[in-house]
Amino acid sequence: MFGKRFQLNEETLPVVEEIGRHMPGGFFLYRASAEEELLYINQAALAIYGCADPEEFRELTGGTFRGMVYAQDYEEISSAIREQIEKNEGKLDYVEYRIVRKDGAVRWVNDHGHYTETDAYGGLFYVFISAITEKREQMENVMAVRQAVIEALSESYHTVWLINDVETESFSLYRGDVAGDTAHAAPIREALKKMKYSQAKEFYIRTTVAESDRERLGKELSLEVIVSRLEERPQYNVNYLRRMDDGSERYFRIEFARLNMPGGKTGVVCGFKDVDAEVRQEQETEKVHRDEEKHRRELNSMITAMASDYRSVYHVDLDTDDAVCYRADPGDPEHMTEGVHFPFHEMFRQYCEKHVDENDREGFLSFIDPDNIRSALEAEKIIAYRYLAHRGEEEYYEMLRMAGVRHPADRDDHIVHAVGIGFTVIDAETRRAIEQNRTLQTALAAAKEANRAKTAFLSNMSHEIRTPMNAIIGLNNLAMHHPALPEETREQLEKIGVSARHLLSIINDILDMSRIESGRMSIKSEEFSFQELLQQVDTIISGQCRDKGLVYECRVGEEIRDLYIGDNIKLRQILINILGNAVKFTPEGGKVTFTVEMLTRMGSNVTLRFTIRDTGIGMSPEYLPKLFDTFSQEDASAANRYGSTGLGMPITKSLVELMNGRIEVESEKGAGTTFTVTLTLKEAKRQEDKEDVPAKEASAQENRQQSFDLKGRRILLAEDVDINAQIMMMVLGTREMEVEHAENGQAAVEQYLRHGAGYYDAILMDMRMPVMDGLTAARTIRASDQADAASIPIIALTANAFDEDVQRSMQAGLNAHLSKPVEPEVLFETLEALIGERTGA
Repeated sequence: MFGKRFQLNEETLPVVEEIGRHMPGGFFLYRASAEEELLYINQAALAIYGCADPEEFRELTGGTFRGMVYAQDYEEISSAIREQIEKNEGKLDYVEYRIVRKDGAVRWVNDHGHYTETDAYGGLFYVFISAITEKREQMENVMAVRQAVIEALSESYHTVWLINDVETESFSLYRGDVAGDTAHAAPIREALKKMKYSQAKEFYIRTTVAESDRERLGKELSLEVIVSRLEERPQYNVNYLRRMDDGSERYFRIEFARLNMPGGKTGVVCGFKDVDAEVRQEQETEKVHRDEEKHRRELNSMITAMASDYRSVYHVDLDTDDAVCYRADPGDPEHMTEGVHFPFHEMFRQYCEKHVDENDREGFLSFIDPDNIRSALEAEKIIAYRYLAHRGEEEYYEMLRMAGVRHPADRDDHIVHAVGIGFTVIDAETRRAIEQNRTLQTALAAAKEANRAKTAFLSNMSHEIRTPMNAIIGLNNLAMHHPALPEETREQLEKIGVSARHLLSIINDILDMSRIESGRMSIKSEEFSFQELLQQVDTIISGQCRDKGLVYECRVGEEIRDLYIGDNIKLRQILINILGNAVKFTPEGGKVTFTVEMLTRMGSNVTLRFTIRDTGIGMSPEYLPKLFDTFSQEDASAANRYGSTGLGMPITKSLVELMNGRIEVESEKGAGTTFTVTLTLKEAKRQEDKEDVPAKEASAQENRQQSFDLKGRRILLAEDVDINAQIMMMVLGTREMEVEHAENGQAAVEQYLRHGAGYYDAILMDMRMPVMDGLTAARTIRASDQADAASIPIIALTANAFDEDVQRSMQAGLNAHLSKPVEPEVLFETLEALIGERTGA
């Protein structure tokens, strides 16, 4: 009928219409011209397009084949039809494409076409079409679920290759994280995508495999060997050593599985995974190796090959609570049969009640809660829960592992809707980890005990060293004040004093470094006057610069406030350490500049920058990275020339970091050094009025000039070391004070209570004494019912110099804590302030 002489006319049209009415699907004719004019369409085809008659259809499509096809599909469909007609002797073609119905819905149809030549129309197509939307959706859903399971299970693989056809070696990089997080991952992925299998194999071996395994793996990865082995069994694996970016070598495994591809072709899937820990364990235990080999022989599909680490695998739709078993444990009759669907949450809850240890049930049920699963998988690609399981008399550790079949970032709604779930037994490694943890806890307890012993040792060492140092420095100070002292002897005593103080600074540095390394250095958070701190620093550094013939300049930004909250003692130590080094390493005639400025303010938090610049000897670029190493010195003779211990900068850096700050240094040999310290402090709500500061300073200066007269004041001295007591009595005697000595804390309490209120003006209390220590004695005095028990000044005079020692003194009711060796002027100022405050003088 549709031969060369076919033409639509009054005779043929009724026949065509009759045929169209009895056809089960759509039917239409169109010319194979550029316009592709539609000649005829039956009612069934009109119904597919949602049109009631040909007029509506022409209005919808323009009466052309181009208008019948979804615009974005037309070029591809038209090209496919032409290629099929050219290659097919019967001039037949088959395509599937989208259409747009009159109601705007996009639907799918299949198109069986036949091309013929006619005298009347030239090229002519007559076409049979059917609606296939529902069929395609069903097929796509099935494929999507299967693909989702594969994607979820392949999370444990670094790379997955797919050989689509072993005959043609067509190759696909199914999963391309070829080298994990390594530098050459991206170039290898791009290279593999452009090659056939044999080329990809050679490239991969050359760029990735360890040299010792290249020849062997080259043979193992030949297609002939792979096909031969897969003819014997559906899957197998090969281990090899891979060279990592850092030069190390790790064991990797390639797992092969045979695929039956469309058209009767044979394909192969190759999964690459890191199995270093597993292989090394297998090398030690042959039984584990045999079990793994047996386990791999039982795998019979692509999904189970990828799930070789699991004894059972499931796909779960969280939205519908529907689960399906993709791999069942052959040794467990209670597990679901492969391919069977079941309600996820109910069945897993029953499993929990029956087999999960009661101590782990609450955690298991929380882990399988759909909302918790979604929340956890927003942050992690894979989540796991380990628990103790019971099967009859057997008890073992098991792990439940989940991965989103599509990651939240890959979805428009960023929500996990389905997961892959695997069960695996982890009994051996869990018990080994428990034993290791027990060993670590034992070691931790021993370390804590050792740390406590170290702390006690440091405290004792501090006390024992400072006690004789107190005598040395004290006697030296007294000798220096002798009116008939020969000049030569004075010079010798001055050198003794300098050496003693240098020794004391070394002791302090060593103790500070030890406490920092043991984590016992604490940072206070107290309100302090920033201006007073700067005045103290300036007084010390300006005096040092003046003595050495250096120019000293201090610049403070106008935005700097007076009161801040932080640890002013540690901040002062940081600044004096750096500024002291600047003075120490700057020759006469040089300059030291100290600048303080505000960088940022966020609420009450203020970031300050301290810059210390000198024109000293400087440091070489090679030494700068070692500057903050303990006992580090660029020049070994520096200790002799400058008195350096190599601990000042490490301590300074540690203190800065403890205060959450940053320290930076720039230096040039022979030109000088610049230190920059950045710290964040909190502004105190209460601030001193800047206009009142000069008046307050003047008042304070006047009070200092009119020092409180200590003559005749009676002091109770509690000290168990005779020489220290004698020295302190001589020091106090220089200000004509009356001193009574008590050889321990118990004696001091008894003397205080025996003489009654008002007899003593102040008590100087050593902390470590026999019979009764100083803290206990202070608490006893404060708790007594004597009238001045709460007001009499009690001053700790002790070799215990740590922060916690000061805190214990304050908690025991002492008014001040002075560390030995005690500077006489500091002691006199403390007595003047406390006695003066008590008497109102």
